[in-house]
Amino acid sequence: MEGVVCQWLIERGIAHRHASEMFTVTTGPARAPSMYVPDIILHDKTKDGKTIIIEPLQSSSPKGPGTKIFAAFRREMKKKYYVIVIARTNTMHKVLKNAYDVLIDYEKLYLLEKRIPFPER
Repeated sequence: MEGVVCQWLIERGIAHRHASEMFTVTTGPARAPSMYVPDIILHDKTKDGKTIIIEPLQSSSPKGPGTKIFAAFRREMKKKYYVIVIARTNTMHKVLKNAYDVLIDYEKLYLLEKRIPFPER
C-alpha cells in the first residue's frame, strides 16, 4: 500500500520522504514511551505551516498498537503535524478517531489530492 501511495505522489510531483524521522511518544495508562516513525512525510507544509504525514495502514486489525501510537503522536504534536491515514474500506471503522486529521479510503485514493491542505500552488 505504501508503494502505491508513493507512486501516486510521484505521478503528481509531490515531493516526499519515507521513514526519515523518529519520534518518542507516550502511550497507555502508564504513559510508557513508544517509538513512532511516520511512513511518509511530505516536503510541502499545510497552509498553516504544519508538516504533513501520510500513514498507509495495511493492518487488518488497526486498533492494535499502531493507531494508538498515531493517536498519541497526534495528541502530543497536533500543532506541528497534520496526519492523513489511508486504510481499506473494511478496516476504516477500526481506526481510532483521534489518530488522524483525515481518513481516506484506499479504494478512493483519488480523494487524497483534495484532502492534502497545501497552500495555493
